[in-house]
Amino acid sequence: MILQETMRQSGMENNSFVDLWHRLHDGVCNDRDYELFPARNLHNGLIVDNGEEWEFSPVIVTSNATRDAINHKAAEAFAEQAGTQLHWYYPIDTHRKAVITDEALIEKLESQHSGQTKHRLRRIPLAIGMPVAVNQNFDVAAGVVNGSYGILRRIRYFTGKDGKRYLKSCVVEIPDSDAVAMPHLPEHHFPILPDSTELKFEHGASHKRCTITRKQVPIEPGFAMTVHKAQGQTMRRVIVDLAGCAGTEPPYVMVSRATSLDGLLVLRDFDARQITKRQSEDLRKELNRIMLQKWLTTAKYGDSKEVREAERMIEELKGRGTGKGVKRKGGKVDGRGGGTKKAKMAGDC
Repeated sequence: MILQETMRQSGMENNSFVDLWHRLHDGVCNDRDYELFPARNLHNGLIVDNGEEWEFSPVIVTSNATRDAINHKAAEAFAEQAGTQLHWYYPIDTHRKAVITDEALIEKLESQHSGQTKHRLRRIPLAIGMPVAVNQNFDVAAGVVNGSYGILRRIRYFTGKDGKRYLKSCVVEIPDSDAVAMPHLPEHHFPILPDSTELKFEHGASHKRCTITRKQVPIEPGFAMTVHKAQGQTMRRVIVDLAGCAGTEPPYVMVSRATSLDGLLVLRDFDARQITKRQSEDLRKELNRIMLQKWLTTAKYGDSKEVREAERMIEELKGRGTGKGVKRKGGKVDGRGGGTKKAKMAGDC
């Protein structure tokens, strides 16, 4: 079953914006669409009247390395503007239960971006009051899950013999969580505790595959996120980096997270080709596969009028070469090939 009613950008005033991201999704944007974006571009001298409303607005980018770089710079800027101290916090990395002390190996580990470390950073820049992202499920019922965003309220750490700070726990205020009051904490405040994660990589000197265990509090700065992390989220204010996009999927996800065009800013200049590309063949096949599942489901469970429409649409998909092997059997439509013999419920795309 495919959900088609627009909920994130409800209201007549958003109709043109909804039409825009529909064209982004379908890969049919035009020059007129591209002309809408320069007015939203930060590099074109855009003045935001209500600057406070844009405070902590996330930046959506395409790569983990870019996200990490923005998070580090933004954390430093936050600490300077807030007049607070920024410190770096380290994990305990072990190999075969021995703490890693080899400088060359440590340098290799510190060069890895968050996508290579399952979002368990080797060095986390933190300052009280800054936005952070939680990267582990702690209390699913209360809404404290992987991908939750909040404000860092408290830090517990110890200082090692090397003079570095090692996190013991953090307290994060998560406004979107349930109004749960943990012992000795206000509502929406949750302790985030360390966990252990196995990381695999190639040793720079020996070129051997190594496995280390990293114990770290699973949080990171929350100023920027990747397109992958942004999926499913709704944002009143968001800044997007369309210049780094390839294909039609990332621009669509970025733009459609905003609840209105007024809540969307563009980080930097980008070429018109970034949003006027045709859908890839793989994406077209996948979307048609999902549509086929929808109509197979309708043909099985719909009323007589819906069944006739479903049969017509299945024949049309078959004509495109996406419904290969779909044929009538005993007066009914039966899905063959592609691993589908019975109608399945298609996921929300």
